Amino acid sequence: MEEITLPQGGNLMGGGCMGSGYFNLVFLDPAWTPARQAVVCQVFSDLSQFLEPAINPYDGSFPSVNVIFRPWSSLVPAPPAGVAATASPYFNFLDVPNTTASPYDDYSPTTIMNGVLDGEPWKTFNGGIDSWYATNRFSTNGGTAQFAHGVMWFNWGGATFDEGMNWPPSMGIDLYSTIAHEALHMMGFLSMVNSGGGGAFGSTSYYSRYDLLLNQTGAGQFILDPTLCGAWSSNFNTAFDLTSGACNTFVDGLSILNPLPVFNPAMWLGGSSISHLDDDCAGLPFLMAFDTGNPAWSRIPLVEEGEVLCDID
Repeated sequence: MEEITLPQGGNLMGGGCMGSGYFNLVFLDPAWTPARQAVVCQVFSDLSQFLEPAINPYDGSFPSVNVIFRPWSSLVPAPPAGVAATASPYFNFLDVPNTTASPYDDYSPTTIMNGVLDGEPWKTFNGGIDSWYATNRFSTNGGTAQFAHGVMWFNWGGATFDEGMNWPPSMGIDLYSTIAHEALHMMGFLSMVNSGGGGAFGSTSYYSRYDLLLNQTGAGQFILDPTLCGAWSSNFNTAFDLTSGACNTFVDGLSILNPLPVFNPAMWLGGSSISHLDDDCAGLPFLMAFDTGNPAWSRIPLVEEGEVLCDID
């Protein structure tokens, strides 16, 4: 838990905003200057006008999602060259006792790690209460620690950002839209499918709610049975082409008025394939397009992207 424990007092590296709408932002990367922090604080404040959390069922308050900003050098393994930023929710799941092991093994066999696994930001936002609540109360720290729900990294040394608030940016990659893009990934707008169709985390069969929306012309839906209680290792559609290189892959759901094309290039790009919308196929300036931060894209989520968020809610 040490990696996700927030420093007492927030450690705000010369400014920042512990309360930015429904988000608490903590900067452990000294490259986040006060000017850069002002941009990220504005982004999360604006997103708080767009996103609607559940209300705490016990006291009627709104939840806060803790986001930690770490140095690019702490990201292991290092992303491919040219990546400007990345983000991720933290994940937590209970181990299921393996009573057949000798000696007794209280760690879950990966073969029974199945189904949809929500990130801690999603759990907190949609549950109305800190997803780490029980962890904190039953820890030895006296219940005073706070834990991060999501994490972000920015490649200050390898990318040039326009740090202004004006649109379109005058130079480089727009910092505002890059932050907003990564923030929505952190909130659950992401696929957990690997290049072979399996789920995240090695040989487990964990998928995201976004993955339940994946469909393909001629193949059908990617997840065969979203309510399956058994093993999910064979619960994905083997006819689904994850490197189609065509405009035939899309997300569709109850809130999505028209199916939206998904970025599915002919060569698998880990962390990018399937996790983004395809602006070229749709002819729309998606914030969640593959290559954001450019004036050709939107700085805020489009209505269509809001529909996707409603279906992963």
